Amino acid sequence: LVPVIDDGGFILWESSAIVRFLANAYGKGTLAPTDVKALAVVDQWTDWSMTTVYPELIPGLFAQLIRVPAKDRNPADLAAKAKRSGERFSLLDAHLKGRTFIAGDAFTFADILVGSLMYRYSTMPIERPSLPGVEAWYQRLARRKPYQDHVMLEWESMKVPGA
Repeated sequence: LVPVIDDGGFILWESSAIVRFLANAYGKGTLAPTDVKALAVVDQWTDWSMTTVYPELIPGLFAQLIRVPAKDRNPADLAAKAKRSGERFSLLDAHLKGRTFIAGDAFTFADILVGSLMYRYSTMPIERPSLPGVEAWYQRLARRKPYQDHVMLEWESMKVPGA
């Protein structure tokens, strides 16, 4: 499966499992908090990104915008999915009040996983609600060189003709 890593013979697939493993193996105390409650918050938002945000955002919106010709799309369905995605990100917006990153002042693997979805969300041609906390957090991510190099990748070339 893609993605997959081979870490000295240890094979692992699934993106969030890979990120969690790398953070715990090589970023304990930074990307992966050592405090169990702080780690639980990171895990919570990581799971939220995959179970609550991803299904609506990626197969629901993003795939339609790049894999379905514009003439074959259902605008009402897209608008409803965009609205629900905004509602889901409003939860993160409320959580980010008074925080620099998802788990507080420190950048963690939750910021990596949620941030990868945020890039897609912020660059799709959809209606988005004003979410000042999320927007400020996203700008902090967008200033990070690794985020620019590995997340903020051009996706227009993925479009099918007419999309």
